[in-house]
Order: sequence, then structure tokens, then C-alpha cells
Amino acid sequence: MYSLFSLFRTVSTHYLRKRWDRAALVVASIALGVAMLVSTQLLNACLDAATAESVAPGADTADLVVSSNRRVQLDLLTKLREVPGVHSAQPLIVERVLLPNFNNRTAILIGLDASGGAIADKNPFEAQLTVTNPSAWLSGRGVVVGKDLADILAADGKPARPLRIRAGGKDQEVIPGGVVELHGKAAKLGGFLLVMDVRQAAKLLNQDGICERIDLYVSPGANREQVKQAAQAAIGDRAVVRTPEVAGQASREVIGGIRIFFTLCGIGAMVVGLFLVYISLAVSVAERRHDIGVLRSMGATRPQIAGLFTGESVLLGLVGALLGVPLGIGLARLTFRLVQTEMQQLFMTANQPLSLTWQTFLLAVISGVATAWLAALVPALQAASDEPADAVRRTPSGAGRFFRYLQAIASATMIGAGFSFV
Repeated sequence: MYSLFSLFRTVSTHYLRKRWDRAALVVASIALGVAMLVSTQLLNACLDAATAESVAPGADTADLVVSSNRRVQLDLLTKLREVPGVHSAQPLIVERVLLPNFNNRTAILIGLDASGGAIADKNPFEAQLTVTNPSAWLSGRGVVVGKDLADILAADGKPARPLRIRAGGKDQEVIPGGVVELHGKAAKLGGFLLVMDVRQAAKLLNQDGICERIDLYVSPGANREQVKQAAQAAIGDRAVVRTPEVAGQASREVIGGIRIFFTLCGIGAMVVGLFLVYISLAVSVAERRHDIGVLRSMGATRPQIAGLFTGESVLLGLVGALLGVPLGIGLARLTFRLVQTEMQQLFMTANQPLSLTWQTFLLAVISGVATAWLAALVPALQAASDEPADAVRRTPSGAGRFFRYLQAIASATMIGAGFSFV
């Protein structure tokens, strides 16, 4: 009797060294499938974050969000701040503007609740302001600029000269009065920023008295659901009060089709890898049928023969999966670099980190090993089903017809499932 380990050590290692090209094909098939799976998962995560932060930037810091198709009237602030349980109500505008003096480069205009250049303590961007030109606020056109823009406007990083911007369909001048830095997730907006009072920003954008949304912060100990109902009753049908989770779900639905496309690409690559591995292992079984008969004649059991081939496949699948993970990260970064310009045009926070999480890593490794195991299942059972005398004499396998039918049914099932997904 043989142990499975001794069979693997004496039979499999010798064959894998002899047929290293076929082993390399199995590893490459799994690695490419895993790489596609990892890259699509990373791109999906990047797309989710960019969409959520662009449709409703900073909304995840609030307890409730008041919105109405990006046009919420600022006079609702008074009613909302009087609602019991509302600690703070902060209006917000986030819009792109152009800088004509800098080749029409895009800057992000942020309107916050500010008075005299002092940004409210409660704001979704963790903004920190340094006043550099107090006289700018006397003109009524004062604005604080991001650090990167400030360094370009003035050598000392403290600009004071008027800056021309194109907003609301016309050129207008603003006067820098300070420098602002954003922290947390908002730092992804970059340093080309213009931050001013929300009412002033609304006038620049030709939407006087209208903001994009109002963030509500609930008082400690207050019930969020009760505050939500009270706020909705206070403003009636002029806007909708929602939780940030619901608002985020709505933004994710916008890119649902793209996410499904990416997911199907990853699954499709794994299916292609499965068939390539299956073909390689089926040829391997056919080549080693005589050796299988000898092993069976010498006492090797059917489970040991089946375990021999599945063990080989799982080992090669594990190697391929581990190689496919870094390959997938590189593929995702290359794809992101190719579409970065388009991403910046579509999203305000396009520069998302493509970081691999443990969940994605485990998903990739398990998927690679499972694919190799499934691909080896039919060839391994076919090898174990042969009678020792038939295998040694090289007579046709009696189980061949059954496995051909099984393969045909599995192929038809996968093709049908593919059309169903599409």
C-alpha cells in the first residue's frame, strides 16, 4: 500500500519535472485568471469610492443628508436648525470651475457655512484655514485657496492678488484671503481648491440662494430616526432627508452596470482558465494511464489515484494564484493610468488608491485553488475509475463515454449561464 504523500513525492514530482512546460501552462492559466479577478475587484472598489465621494463628497461624516437633485434652498437652514435633536446644519456646494490664467485648469469650488473667513467647526472636509490676507473679506469676494494653488499664485504661498475664475458661464474675479488644507478622505480632492461662504459660491454659480445639500449632525443621545422624521416634517416636500447610507446606495446604483461588467470579466477569465487547466490535466491522465495501471496493480487505491491528480492541480493552482495577485495589481494600475484623464473629467476624487485588502487577497487565492481543483476533478475521477488490467494493457477506458457526456453537459451549462448573465 502507498501513502498519498509517497505517491506524490515519487510519481508527481518526477512527472512535473519532465513535463515542466505543461505545468507552466497550468500555472500561467490560473495566474492570468486570478490577475483579471484581482484587477477587476480593485477597479470596482476604486469606482465605488470615486462615485460616492464625487456624487456626495463628505456625506459619510454627517448623520443625515438633506438633498433635492442638488438644488436645496438655503432658507431651509433656519427650519432645520430649529428641529429638536439637530446639533448642526451645514450647507454645502461642491462644483468645478476653470482657471483661465492657467490654461483653463480645473479647480474645485467648495462653498461652506463661513462668516468673515472663519469656516464652521462642523464641516464634512475637516478643513483647516490660515488667514493670510484679512482685507480680502472686506471686498465681498474673499476666498481661501488650496495649498497647491497658493504656492503657484505666490512665491511665499500667501497670495493676495485677484484671481480670475470661470464659473456660472462667465469670468469673475475673487481675492485670495487665506490658505486651506483638507484632511481625511477630503484630501483626495487635491490642492487646487477654492473655498468660500456657501452664499457667495451660490452667486458665483448663478444659483443664488441654492446649495447642493445640507448635512445634519445629530445631538449626542438623540435618536437619528426621530430627528429624520422631524426634519422631514419641518421642510415638507421641498427636499428629502436621508441617511448617508441610503444616499451612498443611490450613487452606487449609477455605476451598477459597469461594476457588473468588471465582475463578469473576472469570472469569465477564471472560466477560461478552468478549461485550459482541464485540457492540460486530461492530456496528463492520458499520457500516464499505463503508470496508473502499474500503481493500481501494486496496491494504490482509487482515492489515492484521484488524490494524486487533484493534489498536483491544487499545488499548481496555489502557485498560479500567488503569482496572479501581484500581476493583477499591476494590471489594475496600468488600466487606471490609461483612463486617468477620463476619470478626472467624470469624478472629483479620481485619484483613488488601488490598495489590496485581505478580503480580495483571500478571494483571489481561494478562487485560483478552487478553479484548479474543479478542473482536475473529472480527469482525476477518470484516472481512478480505470481497472488496473485495462490500464496496463492500454485498452480504451470504459468510463470514457460517461465523462465525455459529463464534459458536454458542463460546457452547455456554462455557456447557458454566460448568456443568462449577459
